[in-house]
Amino acid sequence: MTGVGNANKSFNLIYDEVAKATDGIVEIANGISRINEVASNNAATTEEQASTIAEILNLSDTIVEESERLEAETARVSNISEDLNQYSDTIKSDLLKYTL
Repeated sequence: MTGVGNANKSFNLIYDEVAKATDGIVEIANGISRINEVASNNAATTEEQASTIAEILNLSDTIVEESERLEAETARVSNISEDLNQYSDTIKSDLLKYTL
């Protein structure tokens, strides 16, 4: 009977070690799952950031285009103003020729 008792003890030791190993594997699998979850969250955040950056770049391009249009319009208004000043000077000069 001693052999059966020793075999039973050996079996229990092996079973306990297998149970510990199984718990360790489950713990590792849970850790990997948490790592995957963090990686997925990071990927989603990175994707959102890339989308936001693309939107900012598009808005920046629009701002540059509008700024260029404003600059052109300002130059046009400046030219018109110069022309008006010249017309005003001409009219003033012409009016000085006449006396009442």
